Parts: sequence; C-alpha cells; structure tokens
Amino acid sequence: MVRYFIIFILVVGYVVVAPACDICACNMGGQLQGLQQLIHRSSIAMSFSRAHYSSNHEAGVQDAFHTMNLNGTYFLNQSWKLGVQLPYVINQRSKPDETIDISGFGDVQINGHLVKTSEMGIAQDWKLITDLGMGIKLPTGHFDAPVSGKNLPDNLEVGNGHYALALTPGFGLQRGNWGSWIAGNYLYNFEKKSSYQFGNQWGMQGLVYFDNQTENDWRWIPAVGLNWEYAENNRNVSGFDVADTGGWGLLLPLMMNVRWKDCMFQCSYSIPLNQAYAGGGSHLNNKWNLQLSLFL
Repeated sequence: MVRYFIIFILVVGYVVVAPACDICACNMGGQLQGLQQLIHRSSIAMSFSRAHYSSNHEAGVQDAFHTMNLNGTYFLNQSWKLGVQLPYVINQRSKPDETIDISGFGDVQINGHLVKTSEMGIAQDWKLITDLGMGIKLPTGHFDAPVSGKNLPDNLEVGNGHYALALTPGFGLQRGNWGSWIAGNYLYNFEKKSSYQFGNQWGMQGLVYFDNQTENDWRWIPAVGLNWEYAENNRNVSGFDVADTGGWGLLLPLMMNVRWKDCMFQCSYSIPLNQAYAGGGSHLNNKWNLQLSLFL
C-alpha cells in the first residue's frame, strides 16, 4: 500500500514541472468527490469532468472545460489521512470562425483530513461519518501575469498563480441502506501585491443515496441531491473588481455509483436549475463527471 502512494507522489513531482494551467474562474474549481469519501481506505482515483457553456452575448460562442484529475489518498491511521490532487485541464472556446485550445497540468493540491465514524446516541443503527479536510493549493501551474491587459472577462487564461487555502468539510448520516452526505469546498486565494487577483470560491453538495448490495459483491448506489457553487469577482492590479468574472449556480446532480470489491465507478450528470455566471453573460448547459477509484 505504501509503495503505491510513494509512486503516486513521485509521478506528481515529475509531471508538475511542465507548463501548466488551472481551471478558469467561470468553471468552478475544487471538485467534490461524491460518495468516495464515505469509504475510509487509501485509494488512487482518476476522474474526467466536462462543463459546457454558451455565450449569452455572442452568437455561436461555446466554452467547454475538461478536467482530468489524478487523486491519491493515504490513511496514516484510523483517524488521519493525506490527499494529493493533480489536474490536467483542456479549455476550449469555439467561435464560428475559430477554435481556441489551452491545455496543461494544473496546480497541485495537498490536503490533510480528520475522519471519524461514530454511532449516534439516539439509536444504535444510526452512524455519523465526519471528514474534515484542510490543505493548500500550490501555484505550480503556469500563469501569464499580463492577463489584466487582455480582453476581460472573455479570455481563456487558465493559470492563476495563487497560493490558496482549501477547506473541505464533509458529514454523512447512515441508517441501513439509506444515507445522506453533505460536503463543502472553500478555496481562499491569498492576496498578491500588484497583480491580477482571482476571486475566492465556495461549493456545497447535498446527496441522498441508497446502497443496494447484491450477493455477488456488486453494490449499486444511486444518489440525487443539490449542488451550489459561487465565485467572487476577480480584481485587477489596482484592486478594483473586474465585472462579470464571478458567478453562481444551483445544480441538480443525478449520480450512480457501482462498486465491486476494491473498485468503485462513479458517474454524475448535473442539470442547472438557476444560475448567473459571468454576470449573466455565460449560460451553463450541463456538467458531467466520471470517476474510477481503486481502494488499496
């Protein structure tokens, strides 16, 4: 188990020196891991997500943000775990007369988690699951500092050059085959002097799921809930807000999880219920995510 985690760290250390990029503010960062956090075992996971936007101001302009995320977790003991995330991002803008692609490795994020499972005092068959995470995002990705001189907010500059603090709390409640999971993500970008400043981001997810276990070790776990995401406006080098660079969205995620022994596959499709991205200038059509996890 330990050797797999060490290999993962070495791979991250090797690839991150390449020219890199991170998700732009219009497509919220800090991907929530769904029901994977309910399984308290070391793991290696690979996910692929896509968010598709249409411009409300320019006819025929489409933005697609693709993120491949390599995620590793290692339990030091029953109460503490470490996590490392490395994204690879492909951002694409399609116009009637041209297509723009920007891609590369993104900023590494390292988290520490306090995890605990306890029985509720009101009844023996109720279980409370707690996962409290805190970490730091390192500005290892490439950042083009003169971003403020470009056509804001309509740019695909993907690096942000920030050190950032990440908070990732999660709480679950289980009784029999039924359960609920509430998780959050807060990304605080530390201030940069005399430089373009990206806004902080919040995300919350609430899910209700049913764990159906068959006799041949297969488990089918459908889930449904709500996602909320919000990003502040960015600020220019003078400290003033750059209009229409933040936004928010309320989404309906439909999720299916399939687990067999030490493997788990997750797929989710999120439908926007209400939104105001980029000051109403960008319309989210949908988001979907695929994730394969191997528990060690």
